Amino acid sequence: MLFPLMLMGLAGCAALPPGACDPNDRDVSIIQKMQCDGSGGYRKTVDDKEARLTSAQAENAMFRDSLSALEAQRASIGQSVKEQERARDNVVATTRKLLDRVRQQSGSNARLNVQLQLAEKDLAALQAQPIAHDESSQEIAARQRKVQELEQMVKRMRTSVLQAP
Repeated sequence: MLFPLMLMGLAGCAALPPGACDPNDRDVSIIQKMQCDGSGGYRKTVDDKEARLTSAQAENAMFRDSLSALEAQRASIGQSVKEQERARDNVVATTRKLLDRVRQQSGSNARLNVQLQLAEKDLAALQAQPIAHDESSQEIAARQRKVQELEQMVKRMRTSVLQAP
C-alpha cells in the first residue's frame, strides 16, 4: 500500500522531455500530470506561452506604429515642407525600428528576409526623395506611391510574421 504511493511521489520528480507538459492535453495519465505538476513543467509551458504572447503584442504595436506613421506621412503631403519632413522622419524611425525587430526574429526565413530587403529599399527611396516648396503634381504623386508601396510592404510583412511559427 505504501509502495504505490512512494512510486507515485517519485514519479512527480522525474524529468519529462520539453513540450510534454501541455495543460491543454486532456489525454495524459494521472501520473504524467503529477510529473508535470511536480517538475514545474506546466508552469514553464504557461510562462513560455506568456512570453511569446508578450513578444507578439510588442511586434503588433510596432507594426501599428509604423502603419500610423505611414498614414500620417500620406496625409501630410500637400502641407508645409517642415510638416512633411517631420512625418517622413517619423516614418523612417518607426519603420526602421520595426524592420530591425523583424530581422532579429526572422532567422533564416528566406521569404521574410526578401521582404525585409525590399522594405529597406523602399524606405531608403522614401528617405532620399527631396521635399520642395514648389513640387509638381507628378512629384507629389511619386512620393505618394512610395509611401503606399512601403505601407503595402509593411502589411505583407506583418502577415508573414503572424504566419511564422
